[in-house]
Amino acid sequence: MDHGEDLLPPGVTPEQVADLLDRICISREFAQSGRMRRFLRFSVERALAGDRDSLKEYTIGMEVFDRPSDYDPRVDSIVRVEARRLRRKLKSYYEKAGTSEEVVLTLPEGSYAPAFERPGTAGVPPPRLAELPDPSTLAVLPFVSLSSDPENEHFADGLTEELISTLAQALPMRVAARTSTFQFKNQAHDIRAIGEILGVAKVLEGSVRRSGASLRVTAQLVNVADGLHLWSQRFDRKFEDIFSLQEEIAGAIAGILRVRLAPGPAPDWRPSTVTPASAIVHMLEGRHAMQKLTPASLRHAHECFQRAIAEDARFAAAYAGLAACLLQMALFGDVNPASIAPQARMRIRQALDLDENIAWPHICQGFLKSAIEWDYPDAEAAYRKAIDLHPGIADAHHYYATTLLAPLGRFEEAEEHLRAAVAIDPGALVPNTGLGIVYYLRGDNEAALEQFEATLALHAEYYGAHRMMAYALLCQGDTEESVRLLESAQSLAPGDSRLLSALAYCYGRAGRAEAAGHILTQLLGRSGEGYVANYDLAMVHLGLGRLDEAATHLEAAVADQECWLIYTAADPVFTPLRDHPTFRKVVARVLAGLSVPGA
Repeated sequence: MDHGEDLLPPGVTPEQVADLLDRICISREFAQSGRMRRFLRFSVERALAGDRDSLKEYTIGMEVFDRPSDYDPRVDSIVRVEARRLRRKLKSYYEKAGTSEEVVLTLPEGSYAPAFERPGTAGVPPPRLAELPDPSTLAVLPFVSLSSDPENEHFADGLTEELISTLAQALPMRVAARTSTFQFKNQAHDIRAIGEILGVAKVLEGSVRRSGASLRVTAQLVNVADGLHLWSQRFDRKFEDIFSLQEEIAGAIAGILRVRLAPGPAPDWRPSTVTPASAIVHMLEGRHAMQKLTPASLRHAHECFQRAIAEDARFAAAYAGLAACLLQMALFGDVNPASIAPQARMRIRQALDLDENIAWPHICQGFLKSAIEWDYPDAEAAYRKAIDLHPGIADAHHYYATTLLAPLGRFEEAEEHLRAAVAIDPGALVPNTGLGIVYYLRGDNEAALEQFEATLALHAEYYGAHRMMAYALLCQGDTEESVRLLESAQSLAPGDSRLLSALAYCYGRAGRAEAAGHILTQLLGRSGEGYVANYDLAMVHLGLGRLDEAATHLEAAVADQECWLIYTAADPVFTPLRDHPTFRKVVARVLAGLSVPGA
């Protein structure tokens, strides 16, 4: 055991550090964040006690974040996520209230042990080997297109996606998902910084160059800790059927990396149908548009998937993409879910008929059955099938948690699957927000607010996290802050009905009936032009205390099979309606199909 005082700069005493710790913990950055204070105190006090060896991810997970003894840091990324937040909060403290401090307290990247320095001194201790990321973790960065032709860039993106999917299935490793890695596309990057952000030990990167009918793909594997190249290879091919070519190159790289990183029997590769390049381009464009989750972007994605199917009527992935797009339109769009459901059901069936061994049609089936049809046994079977087929798809875990487990009050299971989703895809905003929703639903509003804050640190303009953060603030009695938050968020998604209704609800709770009424009039005016969710109208009336009107709109939402109704049984926002007879009928209808094992 080392001596804690040896960590301190000359002339600095443990008593001074204890006083510093107290000042930090009452600062604006830490005062409302109990878990951050607990994490910081644990780290500093153990280090000063000479017990740096206890500052390991597993120990911190159990001691600070109350994880059970069977906690697996490779699956549950809580410590890595919170360590990144702690570093940001410390940085903010020293940029504001702590500018005159005589000791700078940091948590060096790659380590959970604190460092103490005088202001202006350079350098921090290098991370210990035991504190580096799990060696069985890998990220595939977007391959760089070295040609000006847009089709070549689509090929490079498609190759990257194929590699992520193939390696996740071929290797017993955690492979970071597309959402996390594509944030680094077209950016100059430092491999070590990317390793820290994604929590991976190795990075695969490469380039694609096309000249006429010839194609050259170069790939290299880099060790994050020291930046050394572990392997590199060049693949020269003819640019013919790009779908088969992507699969061939991905399979070749997976085979090489399997030998180098995880020796064992090679998987059986299933040959794909020959798909035209134009169909793949349309599918990739649709996937990109769908990620924005706005009514306009979803309509564009819908058109792209339809064009892909027109190019290749046996393109299973395009049917699955179209089904997913339709379901997202039911959740985030401006269309009646009841009109969407038959189309989504048909596209899911077509995808499964073409290839029942890909995960996405089963994920869509789970979503349709849980969020729209409220058939929870069939939904659970579909989600479990998707996870069995491909446990490395973050969305399978995320949608299973947020459309079935959490709404039905199975919060521990929901958190477990959302942790798995975040471990697969640390930069994904929706699963990170989902974790906050689980905390909010079970009444842990402090943890919920911290999680929403962590999500917004990834992307400050994600309005979904703003909306849910406002509800958690209301549960803590902070109506003015919830209003301020949602007022500022309106510019992030101008005119979005769900965001508007949330603001109107908060106005009502804050006693600003006139402002809430103005939004209600605005929403009702839209109903003559397009679909306005009855759920959104119910929220406005609920905020104004009009319980009968709120219950009536929720009853109308049942007829339209609106997705957000799955939360009526669990969401504390509906507490005033619990004894209302119409509301009780709504909840009974939504839960009518509840016979899920473990519920």
